[in-house]
Amino acid sequence: DDNCRVWINTCERMDVFVHELGHNLGMSHASSDYNDMGNIVTYGDPTAFMGNKWFSAKNQLTFNAVHKDTTKWIAPNQLYNITDQHSGLYQVSPINVMPQNAKFPLFVCIWKHPDTGDAYYFSYMTLNSNYSMKTLVHRLPPTPGSPSVYITSLSIGETYVDPYRRFSATFYTIDSDSMTISVNFGCVPGPTILELYSYVPKLNSPISEFNQFPEITWSNTSQISQTIGEEV
Repeated sequence: DDNCRVWINTCERMDVFVHELGHNLGMSHASSDYNDMGNIVTYGDPTAFMGNKWFSAKNQLTFNAVHKDTTKWIAPNQLYNITDQHSGLYQVSPINVMPQNAKFPLFVCIWKHPDTGDAYYFSYMTLNSNYSMKTLVHRLPPTPGSPSVYITSLSIGETYVDPYRRFSATFYTIDSDSMTISVNFGCVPGPTILELYSYVPKLNSPISEFNQFPEITWSNTSQISQTIGEEV
């Protein structure tokens, strides 16, 4: 059975072992398409072991959100699976922590894009890497066995808008053990009120645990202001 063996001819490189074992677990390669320009680079994901060639002591890797989802590494209540175009703020733990040690879900998944069928993933990591503490944007094409696709990484305050302008995602806040990602559906960009959600372990339902929450006003200039309002 090919799924029970791995052939390694570069024995001094730990990342090669991890990459090949990832295939045994059912992971495809981790490619890139920087800023959705259509230039797919196999092995191009600079954040993932399944991209492989980027590993060094100064740029540590993990398995990306796509692979942790498609291999069922993450339980359903350990991710935000957005299927109903529900705008909001979603709080996530680093993708590189063990699931049982995570305080919040490990990533946001928007499933699936109405124009392409792609799934989009938003996560972050805290490893020794140039891509640490940034919002990592990946997508998964609908064809079975397709490589994951790294698109970009966001610094705080930066926004990703999908090519068809169906949604946007903004790196909103970060602290010592979590990141908050703002997801907005509809006409992008445009004025929208976003609710602030806190995590409770219920699939697809990032419901607020507070009696009051900030209302977040989305503006065309990507500036965000806060007012306090009663929860409804």
